[in-house]
Amino acid sequence: MSPNFSLRPKTAKGALLAIGFDAALPTINSNRPVFVFQYNPDKLTRTISFPNNEGTPTNTETTPFIQGPPTELIRLTLELDATDQLEQPEKNQNTIANGLHPQLAALESIMYPPKGISGQTELPVALFFWGPKRTVPVCLVSMQISEENFDTNLNPIRANIDLCMRVLKPSELKKGSLGYIICGNNLNLKETLALLYRQQPPDGTYSGQASPEVRGDIAAKKPQPKKANLKTKIRKL
Repeated sequence: MSPNFSLRPKTAKGALLAIGFDAALPTINSNRPVFVFQYNPDKLTRTISFPNNEGTPTNTETTPFIQGPPTELIRLTLELDATDQLEQPEKNQNTIANGLHPQLAALESIMYPPKGISGQTELPVALFFWGPKRTVPVCLVSMQISEENFDTNLNPIRANIDLCMRVLKPSELKKGSLGYIICGNNLNLKETLALLYRQQPPDGTYSGQASPEVRGDIAAKKPQPKKANLKTKIRKL
């Protein structure tokens, strides 16, 4: 078998794509940046809560009435590394000249409104791609960039970026826009996946109940009631 042959399926790449607000054109603008992750992060943290007016989570024990759906925050850390490109300078003249500046500029530009739009108060909308089951419209809340290594011209050649994104709700998007359509599709997908969990297929894969093997193991470990000692019964009589 050839050493280059592998039976492992190709892993999809996560990405961020900036899109516009135009409700009349629910399409992707090719002039807006597309940032494909160089490496998929090993960890993704999602926080779902009911925020108050200050944006912090609401104490549901002291706040009996919650208005609107919860807010979802997604946090992850991206890694950028130009080491491999620097080892082949003849094929990567752009990296030799600029380091990671182009990649960082593309990612940072997603937080800015499209060129030519002034007076915009809303955060720019982006699509977060994380596999076919999670493509959601988001706004980038914060971006903390740690540049760790530099070349002789002080161009960054290695960096870690801590991203915080907020998943947008239908009420925050213009009806008919690409973000609005994808947001609705994502909500429908969640309902479908929840139904799969409650169903009982023949193999029990998505069942909300434990399999017969697991139930049997739990029953075996369940403490049994102690049997009364015969001598104790005689004494009581």
